Amino acid sequence: MKTPNESSVSMPSALLAEVQAAAREQHRAADELVRDAVERYLHSRRPATSHAVSNEKALAVINRIRELRKGNILPEGVTIRDLISLKS
Repeated sequence: MKTPNESSVSMPSALLAEVQAAAREQHRAADELVRDAVERYLHSRRPATSHAVSNEKALAVINRIRELRKGNILPEGVTIRDLISLKS
């Protein structure tokens, strides 16, 4: 018996036979295999907004660092190693 949140979906019998065979190979129920496959499919179709936002933030940080670096030039003859040894 289906709960109010469940429904059935039809598919060609040849495809159903393949799904059932794959489910048996994996020792899973056919509906579980189909549910997982559909979830993966839908997930792959979602816009990658979280990645896009992360990339935009990363680019903004990189640009900010580059902006802050402008004009920060070591005096002639001074190296990074010299600055590190001063802190030691």
